[in-house]
Amino acid sequence: MSTWLPGRPSCREFVIVFCLALTLGGCGGGGGSSAPSSNSSGGGSSPTTYSLSGTISGLGAASGLVLLDGGGDATTIAANSTVFTMKTPVASGSTYDITVGSQPYGLTLACSVSGGSGTVSGNVTSIAVSCGNATPAQKAIAGYFANPLGVAVDASGNVFVVDNGDSSIREIPYSGGSYGAAITVGSGFSFPYAVATDANGNVFVADAGHDSIKEIPYSGGSYGVPITVASGFLTSTQILEGEACPTGIAVSPSDTVFAVCNGDLDEISFSGGSHGATITVASGYGFSGGIALDAKGNVFVADAAANAVYELPSNGSGYGAPITLASGFNYPEGVALDAGGDVFVSDTLNEALKEIPFNDGSYGAPITVASDLSPSATGSPLPGIAGLAVDTKGNVFVADERNNAVWEVPLNGSAYGAPLAVGSGISAPAAFAVDANDNLFVTDATSRSIREIPYSGGSYHTSITVAPGLGDLISVTVAPNGNVIAAQSTSAGLEEVPFSGGVYLRPGPLSDRFGNAIDLYGAAPCLATDTNDDLFFFLDTGMNAPPVEELPFSAGYYQSSPQKIAAMGLGPCSGIAVDSNQNVFATINGVVYEAPFSSGSYGAAITLDTGSGDFRGMAVDGNGDVFVADITHDVVTELPFTNGSYGTPITLGSGFNGPFSVAVGHHGQLFVADRENIWQLGP
Repeated sequence: MSTWLPGRPSCREFVIVFCLALTLGGCGGGGGSSAPSSNSSGGGSSPTTYSLSGTISGLGAASGLVLLDGGGDATTIAANSTVFTMKTPVASGSTYDITVGSQPYGLTLACSVSGGSGTVSGNVTSIAVSCGNATPAQKAIAGYFANPLGVAVDASGNVFVVDNGDSSIREIPYSGGSYGAAITVGSGFSFPYAVATDANGNVFVADAGHDSIKEIPYSGGSYGVPITVASGFLTSTQILEGEACPTGIAVSPSDTVFAVCNGDLDEISFSGGSHGATITVASGYGFSGGIALDAKGNVFVADAAANAVYELPSNGSGYGAPITLASGFNYPEGVALDAGGDVFVSDTLNEALKEIPFNDGSYGAPITVASDLSPSATGSPLPGIAGLAVDTKGNVFVADERNNAVWEVPLNGSAYGAPLAVGSGISAPAAFAVDANDNLFVTDATSRSIREIPYSGGSYHTSITVAPGLGDLISVTVAPNGNVIAAQSTSAGLEEVPFSGGVYLRPGPLSDRFGNAIDLYGAAPCLATDTNDDLFFFLDTGMNAPPVEELPFSAGYYQSSPQKIAAMGLGPCSGIAVDSNQNVFATINGVVYEAPFSSGSYGAAITLDTGSGDFRGMAVDGNGDVFVADITHDVVTELPFTNGSYGTPITLGSGFNGPFSVAVGHHGQLFVADRENIWQLGP
């Protein structure tokens, strides 16, 4: 049985990543000049055509390089090539534009083209392709949260989220009309509870576990190390009793900071470039932490104990007694204002977002903007709302602590639309795979579903559910035919989500040609498919050194019983992959093994790397390079395959937070899933 280790991801993170093996065609290997060609048919003749060719330097034994002419005519270049000729000759007078379509496998080599464009008047032989060492670019393409509690929006539309479960502050950057993946801008907090921003882009955090307010300074386009603005909200006795403060925070245009602690509203004024002492403005209330300010300096707070929202009016030199704006809520936790003075409240236990409208100088009765009236019927994504914020356009943002997501309730004219995910909408991701079109598939442990992050137009989009209610998922893979196959920790069978006609069909048990569900006699924390749609897996049966097994696919069906192919070491499996030659690779208890395939059968397993880290997910590219996630050192390790053998391990990427899964995309990119983001590595 798998053993859970303290401080490590659970068995759900012992995941399998599907590795797409690309079948490469032959390359144009000819170089130099050649005679122009022409074809005659009947009494006429076609236009004279000429070849496009040139030299290649620095490619060495790397494979996978693809050249394009005008975005098409893909010509695959073989390893060790020094010259090339594009596949298709070009008519005299036509233009050509040679570019790199796909970089060589391995991510550590990049090629560029010089002299690659012009007009054809004869055979072209002067195109030069140069290859050299490169560091792969790293970018986050989707983020998720451990436990989002608070949210704020700055003047540029960037969304800041308190990730309480990860003790960090995350930013969802807004640019060009869309939101990017969440990135960490501050860490090292203890039970952070709320966040706010000022006009200069500085971020303020209610660091409740440290009894303080911290500022993450913003300067020159980047964020600095958090600094303490105020502390000492609690007595030593309160700290020993386990209390945590502050639980709410807001910042005025003059950089005065307001905080909520134990039912008190405190003010930390800003003057002469620094913040002063903490002053209590109001006390004796059941303030829960929700706090906001309007343009006149009036303070609005949510009272979770009294189920009401109050306004503390500012008179320029101080504050009047609290005024009740609205009541009848059920544990209101968050409050925010739009530019028109309307007040928005997260009515937490009623699972609703409500608005207290402001018209002609007075506030009206609360109205519901979004709610979870019937989750099973409507799929409404607001079952656990806490923090909220409003941007300059009136769009409302909600932190959904139950679904580990951040939602936008968009304002369309005078009405609000259905909530949209601006975080990833994925909770506790446990397995991860990529298909031939670079669409990503992730298991959502909380909702027990498979979610797809679709790829189109050169970017990734909001995740969507392709298979709900599958159970406690621990691994997933995508077959070349597009079908998604997943394993559950609570079942000895597999679930299949068929892909047909461009859509995903209702999931069901993986069955043989007779319609009988295939029983694996154990949970499968590792899954992979090869180019023939054969399924490979490692069973967690409680046996010593259980083997890797294969379930052959033939004539549209899987065989009823699996075949044992190789025994690999003791311990839990955390990754399995199959290359284009059907060699099988697995990571067992931190060791990388290979079961070599030759002459129609598998040989004894061999050890490729014992490593010094804790290897998790695994993937293999079309060249045979092996990639594993090293959760101990927060990096990815590549075992490069050159001239029939594996070389010295290479470290790829940096700044991951517990990487546990890797996958190779259709174009050779490497995808990495850690505790916070899904990353892409590529030239």
